[in-house]
Amino acid sequence: MGINYAVILQVAVFGFVVAILHKILEKSGREEYAQVLVLLGVIVVMFTVIRWMNELFSTIRAMFQF
Repeated sequence: MGINYAVILQVAVFGFVVAILHKILEKSGREEYAQVLVLLGVIVVMFTVIRWMNELFSTIRAMFQF
């Protein structure tokens, strides 16, 4: 059992890509699309974190079962 750095890296890269696309859309005058992109990015990251937390709690539950 160890720390899963892949999930952390996945969230970081996804946030970086969303930030770059947000700036591109904002500079091209499409602020509405930029806001929708950020909202969708937050939703995707939240689902990733929820899935990761579910795995964590399942592992903790399995450790304490006798």
